Amino acid sequence: MNSEPAVVVQKAYDWTLWIVPKVEKFPKSHRFQLGQMLVTASLELLMHLVDATYQIRNAGSLAEAVREVNRIRYLMRLAKDLKVINLEAHEFAAKALDEMGRMTGGWLKSVREKAQHRQLPSPPPSSQRPGLRVHSQNPPPPACAISDWMYDLSAHSHNFQGTPEPLSGLTFTLRRR
Repeated sequence: MNSEPAVVVQKAYDWTLWIVPKVEKFPKSHRFQLGQMLVTASLELLMHLVDATYQIRNAGSLAEAVREVNRIRYLMRLAKDLKVINLEAHEFAAKALDEMGRMTGGWLKSVREKAQHRQLPSPPPSSQRPGLRVHSQNPPPPACAISDWMYDLSAHSHNFQGTPEPLSGLTFTLRRR
């Protein structure tokens, strides 16, 4: 968690300061549709980056920021194709969005890599852990969709006689839907 904003936050702030007056000059036919979407997406980008700056777990906010950068790219392309902005403004926007996109994407990548390195070692197999039984009916083929399988979790295990022992462990059942 940082105490001061990241450089990309300042760039998003500057972008928003640049785009809002541009949208105010859009023709009326595009100002309240395309223009409003551009302003909203720009503000959302700024807010996601601010959130990511001040959060410990910021991958979600960063992923949303990357999504907003891509949305703004397409909106600006549409504005250029509709001749709402000139080519010079589009070139400036493309460079600014490319820079913000690379910075945000790099930040997200580093956060995800750090999260992978901090993961705890995997637990021992269920055969080595008392109280956990895994029952599988028709195990899934190696490359099948997870949505084709149903998981049943219940807070009991079975003793050696096959009778349930409430709250002494976990039973996990996997079966085909």
